[in-house]
Amino acid sequence: MMTIQTIVRRLAVSAVVLSASVACAAEPWATAVPFEPYHSFDAITIPNADAAVYHDLKFPAVKKKPATRTVLRFRSRLHFETPSGWNYYLGINLNGQQAHGYTPNGTPRILNRDAQVTLDEGEPYTWPWWNTLGGAKHVDLLTFFGPGGDVLDKRIKSDRDELYWFVIDVDDLVNYYKTALDMVVIANEKNRLRLSNGLLHRFVKGAEVDLIIDDLQLGAIPDEAWKQQTLRFIARVPSLTDPIVLRRSDIELKIGRDGAMHVIRDGKTFGIDSRFSYPGDEIGYNHFGGETDWTVSVARKSDREAQVKASCPMYDLKRRVFFDDDRVRIHDTFTNKLDEPLGIDVRHRFTTDEPLTECLLGGVPEMARAEMTENPTLFMNAGKAALGVIVEDNVTRLNVEAFAQPNRAVVRNASMGLRPSAEYTAELTLYPMAGGTDWWKFVNRVRRDWNIQFTIDGPWDFFHVQQKRHLIKDPDRLRAYLKRKNLKIVALMPWLDYENYDPDTGGLVDRDKYKRLITEAAAALRAADPTIKVTGCMESFPISLPLDEVATLVERLPNKQQGYPKVKAHMLEGLGSLTERDRECLFVSRDGDITCEVYYRGKGTGIPLGGFAAYPAVGNAQHERLMEQAKFIKETCGLDGIYIDCFSLAYESNMSHLRYDYRKWDGHTVNLDPATGRIADMYTDAGLVGATSRKALIEYVLQDNGVFVANSYPAVRETQSLPTFRFSESEYNFNPLSYAKGEEPPLFYRMTGSQLSTSIGLGYRTVRLRPNDKGNEAQIIMKTVVTYLRYGGLFYHYNTNLPAGTAYGPINYMFPITPVELGKGFVVGKERIITAVAGTFEWLHKSKPRVMVFDMKGHEVAAPVKVSGNQVTIEIENWERVAVVEPAES
Repeated sequence: MMTIQTIVRRLAVSAVVLSASVACAAEPWATAVPFEPYHSFDAITIPNADAAVYHDLKFPAVKKKPATRTVLRFRSRLHFETPSGWNYYLGINLNGQQAHGYTPNGTPRILNRDAQVTLDEGEPYTWPWWNTLGGAKHVDLLTFFGPGGDVLDKRIKSDRDELYWFVIDVDDLVNYYKTALDMVVIANEKNRLRLSNGLLHRFVKGAEVDLIIDDLQLGAIPDEAWKQQTLRFIARVPSLTDPIVLRRSDIELKIGRDGAMHVIRDGKTFGIDSRFSYPGDEIGYNHFGGETDWTVSVARKSDREAQVKASCPMYDLKRRVFFDDDRVRIHDTFTNKLDEPLGIDVRHRFTTDEPLTECLLGGVPEMARAEMTENPTLFMNAGKAALGVIVEDNVTRLNVEAFAQPNRAVVRNASMGLRPSAEYTAELTLYPMAGGTDWWKFVNRVRRDWNIQFTIDGPWDFFHVQQKRHLIKDPDRLRAYLKRKNLKIVALMPWLDYENYDPDTGGLVDRDKYKRLITEAAAALRAADPTIKVTGCMESFPISLPLDEVATLVERLPNKQQGYPKVKAHMLEGLGSLTERDRECLFVSRDGDITCEVYYRGKGTGIPLGGFAAYPAVGNAQHERLMEQAKFIKETCGLDGIYIDCFSLAYESNMSHLRYDYRKWDGHTVNLDPATGRIADMYTDAGLVGATSRKALIEYVLQDNGVFVANSYPAVRETQSLPTFRFSESEYNFNPLSYAKGEEPPLFYRMTGSQLSTSIGLGYRTVRLRPNDKGNEAQIIMKTVVTYLRYGGLFYHYNTNLPAGTAYGPINYMFPITPVELGKGFVVGKERIITAVAGTFEWLHKSKPRVMVFDMKGHEVAAPVKVSGNQVTIEIENWERVAVVEPAES
């Protein structure tokens, strides 16, 4: 291996070296790999000059294909008539980020070549593909000098078949087109690609040398192809010095003197090393399992527990590692020793000695995942054994990132802050599991440990009392309506103090009218079915304004914007209903933008409704507002509970306008300057500070057998085990009409997020697929049921209204259910089994089972079924039928 100093010395001697040419024949990997273009560009010629010359390209935001990696593919060379050498002259900058070396998850950006290029000028040596040259401020790609085609310098020994081709992984650098849950476009920024020729005139005695880039395309390659290429880059399992050994039956835990660890199950080692940043003129890192300047001591506390202590001038870290049954708990307590706030970038790496057979981040096989608060897990399958990792504490969970490499997975929290002299304990739980363990065994184990196997009621749907006034006035029609869908929980609309346009008056439904409408509807529903549960509808974030103040606000907005326009503080002047306490809990961005919402209802263009977005925390005005609304619904209106939207306020970064307040600090959430490790931003995460508020609201509603239904899955410890019915609007992630017959539904995080909660997906609004919905309504709904079952998930209606001649089939027999096992395509509950795949299932009920099978129109059909003791064998066409097993007498 040549040193950088040797490389620079060689470069200084000569920038251009003449050489004989050698032709290549085999097809390059770059053109053989399956490739789907997003954007193609004309050939580019960039001249050289006294300074670097830049060429800029723009292209639209990318609509990324599932299960793919976004790449740049091109041929590049500095034009010479004969092969004449190589050097670092091609700069690639995408959206202000320089491409070089490795992606954030540690894999090489160049996918069609070895990690280094092998050269031979009488003796072989290697160079890195990326380097800084000639005082350049950025890292450039090594570029061959030559005529192009299949003629390549004979001294280039590695990857000769690739010729001048490069495939560059830019998956993390591209701007993607994204929509929010309500299909509002929230990311649509154009991409800016800057290419540069860094071959300066002085390097070649003033010669004119063009950089030629041909066949430039941005596109997608399959994830599997990406994995195959990165399998060549295997990370090292950290070695241990004089380790302490703890054992628990078939699990062994070793802790070295530098704090690195090995967890061994069935002879398979999972190495664990950690690093923790500290600020300075340049960011530095303390390590467990690597070179470090801090002091580390390791001590055995018992046969089941050890302690690692470490200290540096800025903070202390005390790690408690202990067995809890067959789990390994890691509790890291950080103490800030400074008299100023401190931020720490925390990373834990889990490494095996050979490629993993499977690695899931939050339940999906992605290479990197930045938002996984609802399912904060890693699952590493190493064949002989598996390791599940789950983040337990709120601060890490709300900021967790994860990365996957061929034989390594990484958990990171780059946003952990501490107040002066404060301490905080971050918690991980490891599940070393036997060979043959799959994701489902791991997730079902966590569900048991988190105590989330409670009974789920349903079916559930919205019921707008004004739009369905004809049903409320007609008991027989109402009874028939409820019976056809077997509804057992209804969420009455209009919403309280929000989305409450009154079609009768053209104004708003006030509290008096709300109470009259809602109590009348509840009485009619209960008369039709005494077992039904009736709830009101609330929204978690709005401070709704009176109509006159909304009109005033709209006049102040450029072009009378709607959605979530940006508002500055001076635009709040004169809005008298917004109190000072209200202002204290508004979402405010780093730039001082306040989140408001404007939407239109009514005939024609409608009238504007809206207000400002706020977050609840115990003691603030929004918490008090939500508690008062729940009390009004339950006690004044006499309903059984509430449905609340946008409840967790722990959404992805593209929904940051409903998550962060940059005016104040919660004591933990920070952004770090990546160059220095110093705190760049301190702000409040509504998901964190609202944890106890959400718990208090739930506990109040659940009193007296209350019902609590919410949109979004739990993202904090305080609420994850409470018996609430949580779902997500997953319809934006798939098109049920796009599936081929019997095709397995796609895998996406939105529903894996359900697996550590009540695994419910909100149903599909068939009108989204117009004009193809007509005549396909039942298929859309049944394929949605099948899609959710792919995740071990259940189905709640979303204003579903199937036409005559179809049926709701399995949905009507799905509840109540107390899930004890989720699987790929099925849910096994104490009361019933629901499956979209064939198989043999254990029947847990004392009564004899009855098996019903439904087709994609919701009609019951015949299918082979065998019952033997407590085993039920169902033979159905996978993903084309849904079977329900329930007690025969029900």
